[in-house]
Amino acid sequence: MKKVWDPNHELYTSERGRGILEYPFAVEFLVLPYKASSLSDEEGNSIDRASKFIGSVNYSLSPRSNEFDGDYQWYDKHGYSMTSTSMKGILEKYGFAFYEYSDSKVKIPSIIIVNIVSPRVDYHGHDKSRIDTHAFSEMIIEAAKKIADSIQTFRAAGFIFTKERHHDTIPENKSKVTPESLVEELLKERMRMMGMMQDG
Repeated sequence: MKKVWDPNHELYTSERGRGILEYPFAVEFLVLPYKASSLSDEEGNSIDRASKFIGSVNYSLSPRSNEFDGDYQWYDKHGYSMTSTSMKGILEKYGFAFYEYSDSKVKIPSIIIVNIVSPRVDYHGHDKSRIDTHAFSEMIIEAAKKIADSIQTFRAAGFIFTKERHHDTIPENKSKVTPESLVEELLKERMRMMGMMQDG
């Protein structure tokens, strides 16, 4: 809003959308999911890994990282109201786990790098670990959605959970989960538990 003097009525009026300086900005992101081989040890036991979020502003990293704290409100695909206080929190709502955890509905653990580029950024504090995200909030939410859409869940990537928080990958010769492959994996796991499988 801008105050403008009206000489005919001898008073100030407000005009919207005039005299406001606007700055361009971009939100860049890179997502690197862990390889399936790094989610299991040499014996085939599942390894829980955490996703990691790295936020930067104008290609500059803060020692404490920047999670783009703010007041975010949006609607999910079902029309439910969603809220969060950081971009990392938005990604958690979309299925990323930033602590060591595995579940069929969790996104494959990933390293997520987000960079906001703008000639005008308002920082909070001397360490530049927080910025005023109000001007970027819609784009940050949109970027979080695109990041989530680009990474599969464990289930969609073909991991079979033979028991809670313990996954096996689909055999390499199986391109997708089938009832036969699922039963085969469950039987193998049951036989391993009973000590019935022999080497070779």
